[in-house]
Amino acid sequence: MDMIVDDKQELVDCWKINYRNNESELRKIEEFIETYNSNDAIRWYTRDSGLYRILNAALRNENLDVIIAFRFLIKDIYKQLRDEYKKEDIHVYRGQMLAKTEFEQMKSNTIGQYISMNTFLSASKSKNVALQFISSFVDGHTNNSALQSVLFDIEIDHNHFESVKPYASISHLSFFGNSEEEVLFMLGTIFKIRNIRQDNGIWTVQLQLCDENDHSLKEIYSYKKNNLDEQTDLADIAWLLHELNQNDKAEHYCNRLLNTFSVNDKCLFIKCYQTLGSINSDKCNYDLAIHYYQKQIEVQLNFYNKNHVSFAAVYTNLGLVYTAKGNLDLAIKQYEKALEIFILNYG
Repeated sequence: MDMIVDDKQELVDCWKINYRNNESELRKIEEFIETYNSNDAIRWYTRDSGLYRILNAALRNENLDVIIAFRFLIKDIYKQLRDEYKKEDIHVYRGQMLAKTEFEQMKSNTIGQYISMNTFLSASKSKNVALQFISSFVDGHTNNSALQSVLFDIEIDHNHFESVKPYASISHLSFFGNSEEEVLFMLGTIFKIRNIRQDNGIWTVQLQLCDENDHSLKEIYSYKKNNLDEQTDLADIAWLLHELNQNDKAEHYCNRLLNTFSVNDKCLFIKCYQTLGSINSDKCNYDLAIHYYQKQIEVQLNFYNKNHVSFAAVYTNLGLVYTAKGNLDLAIKQYEKALEIFILNYG
C-alpha cells in the first residue's frame, strides 16, 4: 500500500499517548524506533509490552483508529505467518478466561457453528502450558465469579482444507523462545465448534480449523476472492461492518481510509467507494449513493478498460439507485450498460 502518512510514527504516537508516564514503556518505545524491522514483527508482538496490549484491545473493541495506526505491524505479522506457514497436522491448546454470560451463550446454541477470531490467536502445542495459564489466573482471582476458565482444544488436519488464514509455529520468532511451544493464528481465522464438555472440573471447547470455502461466510469470502484484489487490506473490514449493519462504523472507517491512503491503492479506494455507495443507498440518501458509485467508476477507469466486468456491478448498483429514486429512464440506461458489459465478457 502507498502511504501518505508515516505509518510507523503513527503507531509510535499512539503507544506514547497510552504510556506517557511509564518510563519502562517509554524505553521500549525508543528501542522499537531504533531497531524495528519487518522481520521482528512477531517478536515485538509476543513481547510483554504496551504494543501487544494496545493492539489486542483495539481488535477486541473494534477501535478502528487504533487498528489503522497499527496497520503496518498487522501486515508484517501476516507476512511472517505466511512465510512460516506449513501444511501439517497439529494439535494445540489455549487457556482463556471468558465472561460467564459469553460462555453460557456458547454452550447453549453454538455447537456446529462457526466462529471468526477478531484478534490474533495464540495457542500452545503443550496442553500443560494452557492448563498452567488457567491455574495461575484462577489462583489470583478466586473471588471473580463473572469469569469462566475455558480450555480450547484445537485440531488442525491439513487434508481437510485448501484455503485458510496463515498460522505457524513461532517459537523461533517469539520473544520468549521455545518455552511455550507457541503457535500463532492470523486474525480472522475461522473455526468450527465441535463439542463443549466438562472434564475434571474444566470446561473444554473443541475447535476445528475451518476452510474458508466450507463455512457460513463462504459467499462473502468467495466474492472477495473472485471480484476483488487478492491483497487483504483494511477496506474489507469496512465492507464486513456494513454487512453486519454497523453502517456508522463502516462509514467512519471508509472516510478514515480514504484520507489516509494514496489513490494509487486502487483496490482500497474502489472498495471504500462501493461500501459508501451501498450504505447511502440503504439509508435512502440516493444522490450521495450516486456520487460514490460515480467516484468508484472514476477510479476504476484509471486502472481498467471501460468494458472490464467490474463495471457491470457498478452500473447495476446505479440502476438500482435510480429505480429507487423513480428515475426509470436513467435506471434503464445503467442496466443496459451492465448487460452490454456482461455480453462482451461472457457472450
